[in-house]
Amino acid sequence: MLKAEQAYRAELRRVTIASILDDLNAKDDGSIAARTNAFLAINERRSAIGA
Repeated sequence: MLKAEQAYRAELRRVTIASILDDLNAKDDGSIAARTNAFLAINERRSAIGA
């Protein structure tokens, strides 16, 4: 069990958010960003300040 935990933590140290985003950007043709922007446009709460 300890070896599994150590391997898991070692893998977490190896992976960064930047590497995840780089991998996503390499695979994405723009459709993921388009769906994300559409979702946020519908669901994001607007601030009363600056509106």
